[in-house]
Parts: sequence; structure tokens; C-alpha cells
Amino acid sequence: MTLGITPTYPATGFGYIHQGHALGDFDGWAAYHSLGFKEKPDYETALSFIADGGYSWNSGMFIWTVRKAMQEFERQQHGMYAELQRIGQAIRTDRYDSVLSTVWDNLPRKSIDFAVMEGAQDIVVIPIDIGWSDVGSWSSLFEVLPHDENGNCIRGDRGEIILMESHNTLIVSNKLTVAYGVEDLIIVDTPDALLVCSRERAQEIRKVVDRLKTDGQDRYL
Repeated sequence: MTLGITPTYPATGFGYIHQGHALGDFDGWAAYHSLGFKEKPDYETALSFIADGGYSWNSGMFIWTVRKAMQEFERQQHGMYAELQRIGQAIRTDRYDSVLSTVWDNLPRKSIDFAVMEGAQDIVVIPIDIGWSDVGSWSSLFEVLPHDENGNCIRGDRGEIILMESHNTLIVSNKLTVAYGVEDLIIVDTPDALLVCSRERAQEIRKVVDRLKTDGQDRYL
């Protein structure tokens, strides 16, 4: 079972879960059969998900028994399953620390989402609306920080940041930074880089990451 977050805007920085037929109501929570996971979409696709109404954000919160989890590892990830079995057999023995260290260092670097959940059988999703945010982007940081009377957010030395006739803007800086007559921007100043982008497109920053990798500027990542 997974908890899906009821989306509040067309986010491109989250994966989505497609809800299928209703399975019933459990203690006030509606449950649905999952039709599968959708990778982080582009903006137009995210808009279509919101309009459809049958999609939740993938929160990465999964609930299952150990038995069910191991069954899925055995079915989908044979190598990882065998290594996890080695760890299990070493529990409560004097070999545990060495086995754990050896096995862990050699396991494939896969998230539980990609390794098991996306191919799991009989997934149930419960959409929830709990004001959740993974604060995984500058726009989500903007949502959780306190705002001034003009909707602006400041992260850093307030005495060094000046906002004039500006609205709904996030500034992260520890040196003198002035924003005059701007709106819906994200401005992030660090010792080695400066980012200025539209708040609406902040989740597209991964394109910048890809560009830096292509240009051989990995030192900034």
C-alpha cells in the first residue's frame, strides 16, 4: 500500500500514481487500485493529470509486511533478494556487522520505487491531503517559509536583503541583494553560483543540472 498526496498544482518535480477503481472506504479513507506509477512529467502532462483528477503525487511512503516486501524482491530483484537473505541469516550472530558492511557496499544503487514498487503487483493507493511537501525544489521551499505582507520569502541575513515593489519572490542570500520591481522569481546566491528563475518553472532546474553535466561543469553540482 502507498499513500498518494492529493496534488494542489501541476508539479513537474514529483512522480504520480494513477488511481484505478475504488476498493472501498477504510476508517474514512478511500482506497483505490493503482494503475501504475508515472515518472516526473513535463508541465503539459502534469496539467492533464490535474484535470483528470485520478492522479496523486508519489509521496514515497509505502506500507507493507516484511513477507510481502521480500516476495516482491524475490520476484523482481533476484540478486538483491539473495543478498538480503545473507543479511537476514547473519542477524544475531557475530558475523552480522561484517556481512552487513560487505553486502551493503555491493548492492545496486536503486531506490525502493524503481527496484520494487513500480513493478509490484496488487498495489493499493490511499490519496491523502495533509499539507505535505518534500521541500524538494525551490518552489516548495517558498511554500513552507513564512511570507511578508507582499508574499515574499527571505532565507539569509535579512539586513542584507532589500525587496522594493516586489511580490511573491524567494531570495536566498547572505550578502547584499536587492530586488526592485520583480514578481514571482526565485533568486538564490551562493559563494560559487547565482540562480535567477521564474518561480513557476523552478522544478525544471534539472535541465540546468543536465546542461552543467554536458558542459563538464560538475563541480557546481
